[in-house]
Amino acid sequence: MIHWITLRYGCRRTAIFLTLTMLLSACASVPIDEIQLMPAPDVYGDGLLNPLPETYPFDRIPYDGILFATDRSPATEQDPEQYYRNDRGQVVRLGLAEIQFGKKEFTWEFTRSISMLKSRSEEYPVKISKVTEWGIMDSSIPYWFDPSLISEDERPPDATARFADAINAQLATSKKKHVYIYVHGYKVVYENPVLVSAELWHFLGYNGAFIA
Repeated sequence: MIHWITLRYGCRRTAIFLTLTMLLSACASVPIDEIQLMPAPDVYGDGLLNPLPETYPFDRIPYDGILFATDRSPATEQDPEQYYRNDRGQVVRLGLAEIQFGKKEFTWEFTRSISMLKSRSEEYPVKISKVTEWGIMDSSIPYWFDPSLISEDERPPDATARFADAINAQLATSKKKHVYIYVHGYKVVYENPVLVSAELWHFLGYNGAFIA
C-alpha cells in the first residue's frame, strides 16, 4: 500500500516522488501469472498441526490444477493478456489451470515443510504453467443470443457436465465433501484469483473441491 503524503519543502517532495517512482517500477516488473506463497495461517503457527497430506496430493486428485469459471472473453494474439481479457465475454467459460509451486521441481516432503514456515530464506513462487478451457456453460448463454448465427464448428462445447464430473470425482476421493468457490475483488486480472485459490486450497490440505 502506498500512502500519498504532501510536504511543504520541494526537496522532500522530490525525494518522495523518486521513492514512489521506484516502488511503482518494482511493482510493474512483477509477473502477473506469479505470486509468492503466503505465510502459513496462524492456526498452524505452533507446528503441531500440518494440514498438508503426507503424500503427493495430486496422485489421488482426478485433475492436476485448479478449476476455474470465468465470464471474461478469451485473449487473442493481439491482446496484452495471456489467457483472458479484462472484458466480459457474455458467457461463463469453464476449465482447468495447472499450477507450479516453487522455482523448480521439489519433492513433496520439501514443499510440505517449507509451506509451514512463517518466514522463508528464499522466495517460493506459485505460478500458472498452463490454462485449458474445456468449454462454456450453455445455461449462461444470453436469452437474446441466436445460436444459429454461428456454425457448430465455431461454437465452444458445453462443458457443464465435464466440470460437474470433475467436482464429483474430487469429492469422491476427499474426506470433506465441501465445494469452495473463491470470488475475487474488483479490478483484478484473471491470473490473480486462480493463484489465490491455489494457495487457499493448498492450506486446506486439498480437501474438498476448489473453484476460482
